[in-house]
Amino acid sequence: MRAWGASGNSSPTLADQFDRSATSAEENAETRILSDRDAVASWYVRLQHQATRELLVFDRPPYVSSSLEPLEAVVLGRGVSWRAIYTGDSFSREDSWEEAERLAEHGEQARILAELPVKLAIADRTTALVSLSVEEGRSDAIVTESAPMVAALCDLFEFYWARALPLPEARERMRNPAAVDPDPVPTPAATVVARRITREEQAILALIGAGLKDEVIARRLGMSTRSLRRRSHQLMVELGADNRFQAGVEAARRGWV
Repeated sequence: MRAWGASGNSSPTLADQFDRSATSAEENAETRILSDRDAVASWYVRLQHQATRELLVFDRPPYVSSSLEPLEAVVLGRGVSWRAIYTGDSFSREDSWEEAERLAEHGEQARILAELPVKLAIADRTTALVSLSVEEGRSDAIVTESAPMVAALCDLFEFYWARALPLPEARERMRNPAAVDPDPVPTPAATVVARRITREEQAILALIGAGLKDEVIARRLGMSTRSLRRRSHQLMVELGADNRFQAGVEAARRGWV
């Protein structure tokens, strides 16, 4: 939906490695390092213009420019396949869901996860723009045409795409979490102690998987934020998960969502 940005969680190792080895002025024929936010945003626009077959995008805030919906609609109108994975925070603006629905009408395929590790845009599986830091206030990135690196980034995208929830399904779960499934779902007895998950637990896992914040989930389920966090923690312990992403993967594996 919107152009390049960095998120609020730091990823210092990758950024520091590049900081030690090169500056934004140093580049080679295949890989360029960008440290200026305008340059990063310009490259994101450039990739959209040059794509002829496919664009793969990790979309996460904060952003360095306003909505690029008109440009994306033009790209989709050229017949370019556009797959995007969003986070829950991608929809913090009041009209974000409506914008996503309009883009879906133009042909964007969108999914959502609670977290994404980097900002990413790949054009035609030949050129990639990827953030070096996801720290607030930093927009360091590289643009690369290195075939092995682009291939690895494509694999990264497909890994998260396979685990993400289709956006229309996430939207429906937000609107009506009680309609996820009216009946409790039994867990596979082969790997865990058999028990039946409750409708409330299934709704919590579904909304967590959609990337919503605790306050929003608690409000939709009619419980206090404290109670929601207690129930979420209990579920994560039971699932053996260290974070929400792992909880979603394990819950899906068990057939709970």
